Amino acid sequence: MGIVIIGGAVLVGLAYAEKKGWVDKETTPMIVHLGMSAGIGVSLLILFDELKKLLM
Repeated sequence: MGIVIIGGAVLVGLAYAEKKGWVDKETTPMIVHLGMSAGIGVSLLILFDELKKLLM
């Protein structure tokens, strides 16, 4: 639950920074894409670790 709240806060903060002009509009999609890819990768690593613990 906390991860969802933190992720939402990051996306809202990124949208706010883009609106204020602190971040370029061209780099925002790249930042979101990298963040989502990292989140998916970490989630898969956690899943594999839990499966490993379950099967041992």
